[in-house]
Amino acid sequence: MSNSTARSITAVIGLGVALLAVSAPAAGAHPLGGNSSDAAHYLTRIDAVNPPVPGLTATVSPRGEWIEVANTTGRTLIVLGYAHEPYLRISPAGVAQNNVSPTVVLNQNLFADISQALLSAPRAPQWQSVSTANHARWHDHRIHWMGAVRPPGVQAHPGKGQLIGRWTVRMTLDGQPVDITGTLSWLPKKSGFDKSLLLLVGDALVLGAVVAVLALYARRRRRRPDAGDRTPPAPDDALAGTDAFDLSLQARPYPPNGHPANQPSSSPPKGM
Repeated sequence: MSNSTARSITAVIGLGVALLAVSAPAAGAHPLGGNSSDAAHYLTRIDAVNPPVPGLTATVSPRGEWIEVANTTGRTLIVLGYAHEPYLRISPAGVAQNNVSPTVVLNQNLFADISQALLSAPRAPQWQSVSTANHARWHDHRIHWMGAVRPPGVQAHPGKGQLIGRWTVRMTLDGQPVDITGTLSWLPKKSGFDKSLLLLVGDALVLGAVVAVLALYARRRRRRPDAGDRTPPAPDDALAGTDAFDLSLQARPYPPNGHPANQPSSSPPKGM
């Protein structure tokens, strides 16, 4: 096998491994809900901002990974944490975080026990500016499923779409209560093969086909003489026999005294 062919096969194998790695689910990921195969079946939605306020909007990730609030009212909005303590402040000056809020610590853990926030004694806010923007995005445990196993209703009827619960994120706008309300639902799983498994099988088949083609190409190259080898090929049997016959004719000796100059002439000598 030539060096170029070996490099080509190595490159294709490396590409196939990369495809398999991309197609496979990430082992280090921590999906919301505790089960990697369930992550896509939880749906978080916002129902309303109550009361509605012009210039105050909220959005969420459908999987409950984050919530974002934008405040263009020109007033000061305080987002309350799990113990109803001041957590974030969004004002014309930008976004600030209360560093003594227990919610700050609990949001660092994907499956934290938010009831622990209630055990913290109230403290005066210590605000630290984190942005000059008029919006903030953060991970909030109130908007996604916190259990390590499925909700009881989902365990009983996994093939049925159902409401898991309702959630609320409380805020104040210049001291007036404003709530963001929404729902968390379960979307039923579809029967059939797992798409990720099909991707893995497809990648493996493509990789196997490419390696087989390259191996066939390498085998055919080995059968051809090297371009740098100028030695003529050996003659086959038929050609060798012809050459030997010609050579024997050229080398055949004349009979004794059989040279043409020593042979009697059948014609009469000139002049007689």
